[in-house]
Amino acid sequence: MRLTLILCKAVPQVRFSNYIKLDRIPGNVFEGKHKVRRRLSPLHKLYLQRRIGIELENMSHLSRAYLTEAEDNFYLNDPEKKAAEAAAVELKKRQEEIPKNRYFIKELLQPLTLHKKWE
Repeated sequence: MRLTLILCKAVPQVRFSNYIKLDRIPGNVFEGKHKVRRRLSPLHKLYLQRRIGIELENMSHLSRAYLTEAEDNFYLNDPEKKAAEAAAVELKKRQEEIPKNRYFIKELLQPLTLHKKWE
């Protein structure tokens, strides 16, 4: 098509009313066989070095423990947590001591039985 347009432009009597000149290259110019490669300036390199430095600093912070051994042991042996666990165990024991109510149908219908004789 491009060759046709070039050849038709050379001939003055051919006019294309719906021909629109494109000032830009259609599609993504950073992909494909004939892609445009970006050039790295020293400013880009400096920015990338700063970003890598920040990432290294973040990784060093994340690799270290947030709590010391003493603080960690305190939270493992937390008195409030132990009290809550003891209360839960005590409640469970009390619930197990309560006998489960087992009713038979005969016992449930006993108050309804007034007399046992045929009328």
